[in-house]
Amino acid sequence: MQEEKFKKIVIASTVAAVILFVFLIVFLVGQIISISAQKKRDKELEQLIEQYHQLINSQENDISIYEGRVWLEIAARELGMKFPDDIDWDKIFGA
Repeated sequence: MQEEKFKKIVIASTVAAVILFVFLIVFLVGQIISISAQKKRDKELEQLIEQYHQLINSQENDISIYEGRVWLEIAARELGMKFPDDIDWDKIFGA
């Protein structure tokens, strides 16, 4: 009777250990998948951040261009403003 009880305990312990081992393996695989998905998302976000940095830099360059004197003169001429040293073509051609 003692021997049967001991065999049952050994079998139960083995089954419990195998179930625990399988559970741990499934949990480990799930974590590996989760980590790889997170790394992929991080890489995508880093690329997006780099694109936004490039966009910011190009916008800053555009701002410095548009703040320049040439662009101010172009905008003023489009509004019909003239500078004192400009030739008045309207008077010359009578327009």
